[in-house]
Amino acid sequence: GVNADELSRAEIETRLRVYEDFAARQAQYPKLADARVVETPPLLGIRQTRFIQGEYRLTADDAITGRRFDDVIAISPCPIIHYYGYRRYLEHEGYDIPYRTLIPKGIDHLLVAGRCISSDQEPYESHRAMIPIIAIGQAAGVAAALSVREGIAPRRLDVTALQNALIAQGAELRR
Repeated sequence: GVNADELSRAEIETRLRVYEDFAARQAQYPKLADARVVETPPLLGIRQTRFIQGEYRLTADDAITGRRFDDVIAISPCPIIHYYGYRRYLEHEGYDIPYRTLIPKGIDHLLVAGRCISSDQEPYESHRAMIPIIAIGQAAGVAAALSVREGIAPRRLDVTALQNALIAQGAELRR
């Protein structure tokens, strides 16, 4: 997802395979003889590229046990999709996503939001879903605003102030 040449090759190869597969199906099923591929998606959907190394890295155990964190900024109740070979549903209300997963190690004045937060594969397959991603993005935006207002690096932000701001905006956090 970060190399332009690889992305271009993948786009071309994928589109060619769509037409090859469709031609094979037309040969197999005569009723498709007059059917045509009208369009393909504008871009490949890339679900995963890289994770940052943050001040904390979410683990499979965090997700599976429903670990709670004092610096919670979002919650993921979503199942772990593919890692175990099946959709593994959580046996609890969800696990906390700590603020520290948004803060890259060794870099000040930067927050990370989205699928690339500091995480192992297993919890990523849960928190990449829309609901937790929206909550993570909200938390990153509020943290950035508070950091700028206070004139401090995000890693120095009072997490309680961040949590209070998120709750005031309607976020669900268990503290």
